[in-house]
Amino acid sequence: MHSSEDDISQKTAPKLRPKLSTISLGVSTQPLCYDESHVPSQKLLDVTLSSVDTRSPRLFAAPADNEDGGYFDVENDQQGSSLRSVSSSNFDTHTPTRPTMPRFLTSSRLTAGFLSGFLGAGKISHGGTGGENTINYYDDFTISDSINSTIELSAEQHKLETKAAKSLKWKLILLYYSLQEWILIVIIAFLSSLLAYVINKSESLLIDLKRGYCSTNIFKNKHDCCHVAELKTEAINCSDYKLWSELLHTTNFIVSPEFLIFLLLTLSLAYMSVSLTLTTKTHNPLPNPRKSSASVIYTAYGSGVPEVKTILSGFIIRRFLGTYTLFLKSVALVLAIASGMAIGKEGPYVHLSTCIGNICSRLFTKINTNSLLKRQILSASASAGVALAFGSPLGAVLFTIEEVSYYLPIDHLFHIFFCAIMSILFLEFLNPYQTGKAVLFEVSYKSDWRPFELLCFVIIGTAGGIHGSLFCKFTCWWSRTFRNNRLIKAFPVREVMLVAFLTGILTFANSATNRSTTELLTDLAIPCEQGSNCPSFDNQLIVDGKLGALDYEKLKQEFGVLFGALWIKLILTAVTFGIKVPSGIYVPSMVLGALFGRLLAMFLQILCIEYPTLSLLLFDRTFKTVGEVETCVDFGIYAMIGAGSFMAGITRMNVTLATILFELTSSYTYVLPISISIAVSNWVASLIEKNLCMNY
Repeated sequence: MHSSEDDISQKTAPKLRPKLSTISLGVSTQPLCYDESHVPSQKLLDVTLSSVDTRSPRLFAAPADNEDGGYFDVENDQQGSSLRSVSSSNFDTHTPTRPTMPRFLTSSRLTAGFLSGFLGAGKISHGGTGGENTINYYDDFTISDSINSTIELSAEQHKLETKAAKSLKWKLILLYYSLQEWILIVIIAFLSSLLAYVINKSESLLIDLKRGYCSTNIFKNKHDCCHVAELKTEAINCSDYKLWSELLHTTNFIVSPEFLIFLLLTLSLAYMSVSLTLTTKTHNPLPNPRKSSASVIYTAYGSGVPEVKTILSGFIIRRFLGTYTLFLKSVALVLAIASGMAIGKEGPYVHLSTCIGNICSRLFTKINTNSLLKRQILSASASAGVALAFGSPLGAVLFTIEEVSYYLPIDHLFHIFFCAIMSILFLEFLNPYQTGKAVLFEVSYKSDWRPFELLCFVIIGTAGGIHGSLFCKFTCWWSRTFRNNRLIKAFPVREVMLVAFLTGILTFANSATNRSTTELLTDLAIPCEQGSNCPSFDNQLIVDGKLGALDYEKLKQEFGVLFGALWIKLILTAVTFGIKVPSGIYVPSMVLGALFGRLLAMFLQILCIEYPTLSLLLFDRTFKTVGEVETCVDFGIYAMIGAGSFMAGITRMNVTLATILFELTSSYTYVLPISISIAVSNWVASLIEKNLCMNY
């Protein structure tokens, strides 16, 4: 389309009607009456507000083909509204004839994306009768009108209450009308827990297939095949589960056949995951006059938490919460986790549960057609995702308040809480781990802490803050350098395959890293106190609860294994974050902290053994001989506190994270140490680096 200075004919222009909308800037909210002006041309794809000068809005019209767009001014006359075409070259010199914007909006020139989000955009088609043009509006990348939704909801409620006062039939209709949100929440909670159950079972099966298979039923994972409550010392003697090395017992291979199968499956699963993710490609519908190509969006990529936060603020992103995204991201997430890469499923759970909430909202017209009610349901759905990820209903409520929702009415808080507890209830009934627990890494500690250990908890918090800040700096630098390389930028599959290959090479030989991220976190958080069994990663007991003794030699061997695992996980987590697969950073960061915390506890234990006087001074304990050693610290609680600190350093979560850890540990005595460590981590991370890693 070529721009000109002639007025567009009123005969071809569509009929325009004023529409009352609301624009919120900061704390100011004022109604704005404006004309929904669009260019009547079939070649045009988008019409969005591009710029505002001191007197009139300007519209940028982007054609469907690659021709240059044109700028238009909105003019009002006695007969209606029309558009005046303004070329790009003389845009800044053209003076409109009449102001159409309020003063508080015309104090500065606003960007295209910002105002187009508030005022909306339209898709134009022609039809109708009598030569009139019809306009079919779409609301992708626009802001929903909460005030109008509130007015409509109030009017409908008043109408039903008026009719219910005169008829029993309408009383029952009003009752059903009031119960729709609760019925929908129960449906969302059940479907979310069912999806979490399927994901947990599928990923554990694929992870175990990398090591071996169940001879009685290949579709059973190691846990179900061996029929044990916990995969510890009992599972090592399971005869039904066969390792690949037992099946391929030939010695003609230069490299171990078990390693080849492990690496091949790692690469295959990663490739399938990234391939599915790339099929969810879509484009930013807002045109940029300065760039010829639109921004690309992959709806299944990353955790989805930042986008969910944006949607819950009132912004519309089409296809991001659709059925296609839900199905493909669920499958791609299972494949990505099973590949063994340093990613977590907890962040994507929030996105997937919100998808379920959005899809199920279509069952009820009242909710589906009201943007405010729909956002409230989506907030409750997000809380279900957090509850299912961590087994923490209270933490899920706080997560929704602290991290997700920008606007949350007090009366809606119970919706969120109800959805969280119902999802946990359904998941415990499904019992995916056969342990009666909603999550695998739920533990309980009976030990108590001593005043000296507060210094250790501060050290853990400081380390978590330093790591979090450096992690954010590194990921920004990595994106600017490596991911901008011409061999990587246009070929995201190459980066995923490189990361998967590095993961397979580094993790196979270490007994702490060649397992799933969730299983590793569970093993690290196991309490190692006097009177309880504490196995190492080769299923040998470090602490024997029956004998009441600690094996000093195994303790030193375990320290070396975990120290190597810490460096492997540091490298892999840093380079994996941001690749084009469904992934989160919650549990990978917790694993890093758990490794650091457990190593610190083991170091303190070694000091107690080597220097009995120091142990008597610091821990009020002494030891007679090495063969009768007692534990002076609980390795498990140090690991859990470290997990919270490192996660806080990256995500800057505080109250929510402390509550989640409190619910996971079920220990009242460690509320203060956990809170201190998280607070120190947040403080140190904020001092070093202000920016956040938003794609968590």
